[in-house]
Amino acid sequence: LSTEHDGVEGLCQKLKVDPVHGLPNNAAELEKRRAAFGANTIPPAKSKSFVRLVFDACRVRFHTITVPLIHAIS
Repeated sequence: LSTEHDGVEGLCQKLKVDPVHGLPNNAAELEKRRAAFGANTIPPAKSKSFVRLVFDACRVRFHTITVPLIHAIS
């Protein structure tokens, strides 16, 4: 932290935040910060389709049955 950002003060300057009072509480400043730094959200994970879930379940079943069967035969 101290070498890359010149300590806490340097990091606060780069992020344009007051180290004592934090972020300002007004909508205009919030929009400027979102434009500069992006929204502080994690995008939702992409969900699997029903067909994909069935395919994955069948594949696991297939391996559960065939692998021991192949070992038993050989």
